Amino acid sequence: MTIHMVSSLDGIIAKKDNSVSWFETSDYYEKGVTEQNTEEFLKTIDCYVMGARTYEHALELSKSYGWAYGDVPTIVITHRNLPIDRQNIEIYTGDLNKLVNERLKPNYKNVGL
Repeated sequence: MTIHMVSSLDGIIAKKDNSVSWFETSDYYEKGVTEQNTEEFLKTIDCYVMGARTYEHALELSKSYGWAYGDVPTIVITHRNLPIDRQNIEIYTGDLNKLVNERLKPNYKNVGL
């Protein structure tokens, strides 16, 4: 299983206002994923795992742009009761080792985190 995760160099995933604007850059990284193959790369992800804030942000964006993750299984890690309006989305509350070892590893090859 391979996990793909986006974060800044200092380990931050989102700013305090939940913005990921730092991710939008015109910088070129010789060995990085280029925009030409981003769509193909995203097709390889067979499960998404995200926290509640990322999920809420995605829900808000989906009002204007649609659900970005399509029909790919999506697991939201939270203790809160969040609205779920798609069959491929589930809430997970529990041991993260169990999630990885018992749910993700046996069922998915490429996980987007």
